[in-house]
Amino acid sequence: IGYEKVVINTAFVLNPSLVKEAAQFAGSQSIVVSIDVKNELFGKRVCYIKDGTTKVKQDPVTLAKQAEALGAGEILLNSITMDGMMKGYDLELVKEITDSVSIPVVACGGAKDIYDFKRVLQEGGAHAAAAGSLFVYYGSQKAVLITTPEEKELVKIGVYRY
Repeated sequence: IGYEKVVINTAFVLNPSLVKEAAQFAGSQSIVVSIDVKNELFGKRVCYIKDGTTKVKQDPVTLAKQAEALGAGEILLNSITMDGMMKGYDLELVKEITDSVSIPVVACGGAKDIYDFKRVLQEGGAHAAAAGSLFVYYGSQKAVLITTPEEKELVKIGVYRY
């Protein structure tokens, strides 16, 4: 029907065979597994499903490796802890995941400026960076102003090339 990619989160944990079946049907390049991670006491990383309401037993690395083994072509790694905070990505978490799998990882949660894109790509090893609040909230009062960095800014710091 024309979809290029499908993102699977809760169903990946509750019914892992869905990822394998979907990858066999549409190809791994079309299947993205989303992993939501929250930092808890003493730095323990816990994964959640069902819109961040249900904790799961598996840690992020285990889930990432399982997603790859089942045929996912990409991982969308969201830090619930950093999401919307505009304090930078959780580089340690991103690096831990990118070091454990060979499929592309998209980092999400925490971008405050375009330099965070560069850091998560270079230091974290992410293949791509997602952002939301960075494009919506502006200034010290966090006024709503939907915006994007200019292409020349991204080229200047080496995140994007023509």
